[in-house]
Amino acid sequence: MLLDDIVNLATDDRHSITVLLRKCVVLAHQLKNERLKTWANQELNGYESPDEVPEYRKMPAQAKGNFAGSFGAYLGNRNIPPAVMEAEHRWAATEVVLIQGVGAYESVVSEKESGTLEYPWQNDMVLYYQKKLIHGYGLISAWQEIPKSAVVALLDTVRNRVLNMALEIKSEIGETDDDLKAMTPGNAETVEQTIINNIYGGNVNISTGDSTLNAAVQQQQNILVGDWEPVSYFAGPGLPISRLPVYDSELCCAWEQSVVRVIQAKNQKRLCNQSRTRDG
Repeated sequence: MLLDDIVNLATDDRHSITVLLRKCVVLAHQLKNERLKTWANQELNGYESPDEVPEYRKMPAQAKGNFAGSFGAYLGNRNIPPAVMEAEHRWAATEVVLIQGVGAYESVVSEKESGTLEYPWQNDMVLYYQKKLIHGYGLISAWQEIPKSAVVALLDTVRNRVLNMALEIKSEIGETDDDLKAMTPGNAETVEQTIINNIYGGNVNISTGDSTLNAAVQQQQNILVGDWEPVSYFAGPGLPISRLPVYDSELCCAWEQSVVRVIQAKNQKRLCNQSRTRDG
């Protein structure tokens, strides 16, 4: 039975995750579920764009470089802090996005016993910062490093997500292939949400209005810098827009900061009102 096969492959580290994901592709076709099919194929074949990569494939990674100076002077393996780089390039000193298929990383884990993995900067990036980092020295090569354990964690994440998905589908729909083939529309919606929760890490969109938890039809509220009306929704009634603080756009890169501050302001006002009531 397909679900049993998937559970067995996911629980035994001796089995390849590549084989496990191919089973997921078969399951996706049986379930007629495009989300699972897309995810499994991307994990197998790699992601075309870094923008498509899920969060568990984004690894913190510092940058290092080798520098050459006059009269044979040399500085090797020097850290390159992101603060010395332009804002649009700082990802190259803070994060590595792993876009290849899982087979490539399984091979790395099996061949490399320990240590770190290096991801070299593109030549254009090295040339751009050649004379901009250390006075009197030129950058001749640069790279980012991640520990092998980060790749192991990536593979474990894929295995664990598939395992939890398969177990939940078994408990909700049934354990046999006939149960999968006899799914009702209601079962299909349940499976869809199970895949979203376990494979995609749950529903992370913020919904307002008449939206539902079914991610197939999701209304997402985008909050822009200077647009305080959506923020007031989270603070609740009673806090005039004119009372909201104003921030510089660069400091407001994450709307969560605004929401927290608005809610804090509302809570402070509520406490003041309660204090006046008690005093009266």
